Amino acid sequence: MKSILNRFFIIASLACIATISSAQNPSKYATDVPADLFEDLDMIRYDSLIGPACESARKELPKVKEAFEKMIDGQGIFIFTRIYDQEAIFKNVRIKITKWDNGLISGTLEDYLTDINYYQQGMEIELPESAVLDWVIIAPNGKINGNYVATYLKNYERNH
Repeated sequence: MKSILNRFFIIASLACIATISSAQNPSKYATDVPADLFEDLDMIRYDSLIGPACESARKELPKVKEAFEKMIDGQGIFIFTRIYDQEAIFKNVRIKITKWDNGLISGTLEDYLTDINYYQQGMEIELPESAVLDWVIIAPNGKINGNYVATYLKNYERNH
């Protein structure tokens, strides 16, 4: 479990533009789950663990969208999601939001990935709101709002 938690925290903390080509990634969105992963027990366990935190984060998405639309200089608004490559390898990643329209979020992949094919730091990603696992808003003064999953996992780790 600590390995999963460590990976999540590492992936959720790095930092910034290409376009996803459907020829290289046959899914409509990078967040589309490959069929062969529906049986992955580690992923199922992890998802059931973070499920309540993701649900809480998703309930707040209208407020996050409003904050994005009224964004001020020096503020960063990020979402966390999971992307998959052609070999069904997945990673939880951080996306800096650049556009939000009609239920679709576009943004820049902030994480440096070494063990997932095709995706690179700085790449533009588009995903449906339903693929959001968590979000974080960083104010110019450094104050952080959101981050439901990381907070939940820290508390879980302390109590187990």
